[in-house]
Amino acid sequence: MGPSPLPKQNDIIYGTELMKEESAQPYLENVTAAINAPSKMVAASQFSKRYARFVTEPAFTALTMDEKMLDLSPENTVLYTDFSQDSWKPEFHLLESTGQKKSTYQEKRAILTEQVFAGHLTPVWKLFSHISHLPMPILWENTAVRVFSLYEKKIRNSASFAEIERLEQDLYYLVYEAPGELFGERNNPFRLFHQKLQKTQEGEWIRERRTCCFNYAVNDCGNYCAACPKKP
Repeated sequence: MGPSPLPKQNDIIYGTELMKEESAQPYLENVTAAINAPSKMVAASQFSKRYARFVTEPAFTALTMDEKMLDLSPENTVLYTDFSQDSWKPEFHLLESTGQKKSTYQEKRAILTEQVFAGHLTPVWKLFSHISHLPMPILWENTAVRVFSLYEKKIRNSASFAEIERLEQDLYYLVYEAPGELFGERNNPFRLFHQKLQKTQEGEWIRERRTCCFNYAVNDCGNYCAACPKKP
C-alpha cells in the first residue's frame, strides 16, 4: 500500500515540527484565531482533542481489529490545515501507510503504545502545555477520552464476539497494564481517568470527566459537555 494522497492546502506541519516551539507556537496561534478561542490555552485543549484522535484512532484500530502495526511516529505524520477557510478542519495523513513487522501481538502492542505516546503525543503535549499554560492532566484526559470512546463505542459497535474480547483486553492493557514509561511519564496517565460509567437522566451512559476541556468557551451557546465536571 502506498502513501496517502496529499491535498493541496496552505499550511503543512509535520509531527516532528509540533515538537519544536518555533513551528508549534505560530501553528497554535493560527488555531486560536481560526476557532475564535479566547486564549491559546483554550485552543490547545481543542487542538489536543482533534490531534489525539488523529493519532490514536488509526493506530489502535489497525492493531486491535487487524493485528497490524501502522507507523505513527512523528516522522511519518503530517497535518494539513487550510486556514483561509471559515472553519478549522485539519487533515491528518501518514506519509507511508506500511508499518513494522513484529513476531507477537503483545510485542506489537507494547511497541505501538510507546511509539504513539512516549514517542509522539507526550512530547507534543509537553510543548503545548509549556507554550499555552494548559495543565498536562487536561491534555491527558482529552487523550484518554478519545481512546476510551474508540474501544467502548466506535469499534465495538461493529465488532464480532472474538474482536470484542480482544478490544476489551487491549483497553485493559492501555489503562491498567501498560507502564508509565511507555507513555513517557512516571505513571500510566490513563488510570486516573477511567472512572465508572454513569447513566444520565436521558438514559445516556457517560464517564464524568475530572478536568474541563473548555469546549464551552468555543461553542456558540456556551454549553458544557455532558460529562463536564463544571456542568451545573
